[in-house]
Amino acid sequence: MAAFGRLQMNFRRTGFTVNVPNNPKARLMYYLNSICTVLDIGNEPGTRINRLKYYQNYLSLSENEVNQLISICALLPPDILIDKCIFQDDAMCGNNTNQFYTITENRFFVSNSILIAGRHRSVKMIMTFKMEWLRRNYLEPIVMLKNQMALRTFLRRI
Repeated sequence: MAAFGRLQMNFRRTGFTVNVPNNPKARLMYYLNSICTVLDIGNEPGTRINRLKYYQNYLSLSENEVNQLISICALLPPDILIDKCIFQDDAMCGNNTNQFYTITENRFFVSNSILIAGRHRSVKMIMTFKMEWLRRNYLEPIVMLKNQMALRTFLRRI
């Protein structure tokens, strides 16, 4: 059982270790994959977002798909998710930089959903993270990719 403020929930650890290529696209794709896992987004076969979540295949993304990845991740920033479905908690991460937990029992948890882009998303899982994970998989990659996109746009105009 874990307590976040006045929230008390029982969790079952469900995460596993993955290897994410050391590339800003791959890292941001992994962030998107992690958030989609927590919010149960894009798990239906044929969903277009699936291609953007498959971080091992980062080299095959077109420029348009990288722009889509940046836009979607900008709609799912950590600051709107922290303390709702993702939690900074080094102890619950153990030796990993993040960890997933399925909610098995829910006491005093007012809502099991979060409003994202005008739609309620069910929260049946949470993710804990260390700041290193957030910096490496969201903060740094999104800035790098936005800068690359701006540079490409600028170079096309000259």
